[in-house]
Amino acid sequence: MATDVFSSTSLDDPAPPIAGAAERAAVGRRARVLVRRRRRLQVGLGVAALVVGGAAVFAVAPGSNSARVQATGAAADAGATVHGTVTMPDGWTAHMSLAGGGHTYEADVRSGTFSLSGVPTGDYVLTWTAESTSAPSSNGVDIGSAARSGRLTVTVGPGDNTVDFTI
Repeated sequence: MATDVFSSTSLDDPAPPIAGAAERAAVGRRARVLVRRRRRLQVGLGVAALVVGGAAVFAVAPGSNSARVQATGAAADAGATVHGTVTMPDGWTAHMSLAGGGHTYEADVRSGTFSLSGVPTGDYVLTWTAESTSAPSSNGVDIGSAARSGRLTVTVGPGDNTVDFTI
């Protein structure tokens, strides 16, 4: 029959080391280093999550693209004209806003076309919101309406400018 080589009494140290002030200070320094590393890691992961999330939203968002508007006519004293066609489903209406350089121009789009005149040349952000009319109820249940929005970076040149986009 085998006997246990180790027992709880045989593992007791008759003279255990006692931590002094130097050892306690070293343990405290190491603990502070570990806390700082953990905080840096948490901040780094948080920033990375924000960057990845922001990039994903930008990549997935409809209309989050950029276009260069080319001038096709001579410049007018009153500013350039921006017009275009908005491709959207039947029964939808849209409201658009062209903002930049301290100016904001707005238009409602019902027929799929828009025109803004007197727009100074420069860089603008075209934003839009579109909404469908309420669909007819089915079996007494009103399914409501749908909405979409988007953003397009536009550079307006002198003269006649065309901007076409799809909702």
